[in-house]
Amino acid sequence: MKNIWRAPLMLALVSLLLFGAWSCVGDGDDDDSDDDADDDIVNDDIDDDADDNMDDDADDDVDDDIDDDVDDDIDDDTDDDVDDDMDDDMDNIIFSEYIEGSSNNKALELYNAGSASVDMSMCAVQLYLDGADTPTGGAQFLASVPTPLAPGNVYVVCNPGADADIIDVCDLQKNLFGFDGDDALELICYTTTMDVFGQIGQDPGDYWGIEPCTTQNQTLVRKNTITQGDLNGADAFDPAVEWDCYDEDTFTFLGEHTP
Repeated sequence: MKNIWRAPLMLALVSLLLFGAWSCVGDGDDDDSDDDADDDIVNDDIDDDADDNMDDDADDDVDDDIDDDVDDDIDDDTDDDVDDDMDDDMDNIIFSEYIEGSSNNKALELYNAGSASVDMSMCAVQLYLDGADTPTGGAQFLASVPTPLAPGNVYVVCNPGADADIIDVCDLQKNLFGFDGDDALELICYTTTMDVFGQIGQDPGDYWGIEPCTTQNQTLVRKNTITQGDLNGADAFDPAVEWDCYDEDTFTFLGEHTP
C-alpha cells in the first residue's frame, strides 16, 4: 500500500520543481526584455541628444561663418574708405604757377599740397596744342630718376632757352615747354590726373580768360586758397577764378608757393 502512493507523490514533487525552474527562467527573460527596452530608450535619448548637439554645433558654425563674412566686409569697406582718404590727402600735386612770357620764357611750377612726398619721376605733363583733344608728343615725365617732392615744396620745369632768372630756380629744363596761351596742360601722377590748366578739346582762339587776366603773355600764380587741382579737363576754364594774374615776364614768385 505504501509503495502505491509513493510513485504519484514523487511525480508531483518533480513536476513542482520543474514548474519552479521554468518560472525562474521566464522571469529572467522578462527582466532581460525589460533591460533591453530600457537600454533602447536610453540609447535613443543619447542619440537624440547627440544629434541635437551636432545640429546646434552646425548652426553655430554657420552663424559664425556669416558673422565672420559680415565683419570682413565691414573691415574691408572701412579699410578702403581709409585708404581712399589717405590717397586723396597724400597724392595732391597741383599747378601753382604758369609763366607764358616773351620768347622762350616758359615755365611751370608744381606744388605738393599733400601730406607725403611724391616721386616726380612718376609724374608727367601732357600738352594739348591748339584745342586738341589728344596729347601732342605723349606724356613728358618730370624726372628720369626717383625725385621726391616733399609736402609744401615746389618743383619748377622750364624751357632751356628761358631767362637766367627762370633757369636759376628751374629743377628740370625740357623742350616741351614751348606752349602758348591756347594750349591745355594736364598733370598726371601715378597714371592719375592731378590737375588741368585750360580746357582740353576746346580752342579758345589766342587764349583763355578776359583782359587783364588771360593765359597769354602773362604770369599766373595760383591763389593760396586753392589746394586741389582741376580734375575735369573738359570743363570751362576761366583763369581769374583760381589764379592771380601779373604782367608778362614776372618771375618774382617762381620757386616758392605759399598756400
